[in-house]
Amino acid sequence: RADGGRSDGASADADAAPRVPRAARAPDAAYHAVAGVDPAQLSLDLALPDAAPVAEAAGRPLVVYVHGGGWRAGDKRNGIVPKRLWAHGEGWAIATVNYRLSPEDATRREPGRVTWPVHADDVARAVDWLLERADDYCLDVRRVALVGFSAGANLAASVGNVPRHLELTGRTPGELACAVILDTGVVDDEFIAGLAAESLDVYLNAFTDDPATWAAMSPRDAVDAGRPRPSQLVLTRGRAFRQDVNASFVDALRAAGARAELVRVPELSHAEVNASLGDPDDARITPPVTAFLRDCFDAR
Repeated sequence: RADGGRSDGASADADAAPRVPRAARAPDAAYHAVAGVDPAQLSLDLALPDAAPVAEAAGRPLVVYVHGGGWRAGDKRNGIVPKRLWAHGEGWAIATVNYRLSPEDATRREPGRVTWPVHADDVARAVDWLLERADDYCLDVRRVALVGFSAGANLAASVGNVPRHLELTGRTPGELACAVILDTGVVDDEFIAGLAAESLDVYLNAFTDDPATWAAMSPRDAVDAGRPRPSQLVLTRGRAFRQDVNASFVDALRAAGARAELVRVPELSHAEVNASLGDPDDARITPPVTAFLRDCFDAR
């Protein structure tokens, strides 16, 4: 930034007058631009519970939701309505983020395709855009959570732990309060080595076939005691090796002094994990995520 500064939210003065957000919605907001790239892939939707004055001096908490789709498909609007209603019911603003995608046909491995670190770098830029405009929308920069499902869970884990992504914007993972990682957090050399052959194409399409890249992109290997990072909730299911990789990620976070929780939901399918978040009748995903975010935001 030319001025070297950043938005830090509104004054913490408890006696400050209520503030009014610029608008209750910011649909299709362009957070970045790259020549030749569809602007929709570099956009986000921000939705506040309403446009009423915000009584809290610091502003509303913000959930940043990152969609799944194997890093090659999906959109910020897919299945978002229940999640938006859930967040608004808690009094939280919610932003849903698009990012550049790898080719849909994962078997071709096209030269020059979008691969790591582009997906996560885009999410980091979206987070920066939101933090820069926190005052405009009465958001509390101290209470920002990244929530991702599937490929989006990996991106939330990456942005929350691998410093290079947010450092592109002059920020650090420690500026995030929380991260919720819904079924596919850690992707690294150990994870890829455990995949069945029929699953490899999707991962190699997004992360190349270079083992050095697999190591560099690992959220688990990026965890160390010397860097502040968000509190993290990891929900995992599926084959034992997938659960074990994510359990070891939680162990690494705890060893580094970070707050980290692990929830195993082996009875759910991958699709059911996503569909459950925000469902008012759900008893497996929404309750632990809600409780975690409430505690995380309250701690700030």
